[in-house]
Amino acid sequence: EELDPNLITAKIGQAKLFFMAGQLNQAREKADQVLAVDAVNFDMRLVQALLLAREGFPDQAVPALEKLGQERPEGEDVPLALADI
Repeated sequence: EELDPNLITAKIGQAKLFFMAGQLNQAREKADQVLAVDAVNFDMRLVQALLLAREGFPDQAVPALEKLGQERPEGEDVPLALADI
């Protein structure tokens, strides 16, 4: 990302790593950066929903995850996130 700040895939990877490391502010920052240029990015909308759940807002996270699950019913990430909530 330092070499090319517009490289979306790097920001997506960083957001996921920050989330897994519990660095929620940094994860949100990267997700917001990606969504500013690609508002329909599935991975970053998933990270946003996971952030909502982790920050104690399951009432907002569940509908967001359900919508993502409808978009990609074959995926495993959404059902696992919903089960975790």
